[in-house]
Amino acid sequence: MSKLKLNGVGKYNIKYRVKAPNLMLHMDKETAPKKWCTPFIITWDLTYLGVGKKGGY
Repeated sequence: MSKLKLNGVGKYNIKYRVKAPNLMLHMDKETAPKKWCTPFIITWDLTYLGVGKKGGY
């Protein structure tokens, strides 16, 4: 979970980098996670219109 602090009304470009957790994982063929070792980035544009404004969330 993540929270963003916005500096007021405006346009923002949000970017998250997602990587595998630092947990011990099963490595056998039946239960090992498939292709989770490579980190990936998610980006999107957000227009924040302020609290309570229609379409501003």
